[in-house]
Amino acid sequence: VYEWSTNNLRKETLLCTIDVVDLYTMIPQTEGVLAIKKMLDYLELKQIGGLKIETIIRLSRFVMRNNYFLYEGQYYHQIRGGAMDSPLTLTIANLKEILLNKLQMLVVYTYVILMICSLL
Repeated sequence: VYEWSTNNLRKETLLCTIDVVDLYTMIPQTEGVLAIKKMLDYLELKQIGGLKIETIIRLSRFVMRNNYFLYEGQYYHQIRGGAMDSPLTLTIANLKEILLNKLQMLVVYTYVILMICSLL
């Protein structure tokens, strides 16, 4: 980003970021695991690091369905979405965006926002 910005942006340009509110908690758990399966099927992988794809899918399903958190002394089972800051949840969120063809739209929106910010 630094190299690109030094060559393509003026010094007074402001960079803006976009945050999708509650993205991790809004992803349906089953659809998230299916997104991983679709990616692995697309890549035609049989195993990764010695783990069969079936095992990776089962472990992903287990992780997504077994999120618990403590709030004000009470334990809760998270039944929608995935855990915040979880590498698995981040991967699923990115895959869902790609599989829904929203990544291209996000790039366009980001470009438009960057252009607007550079005009300010």
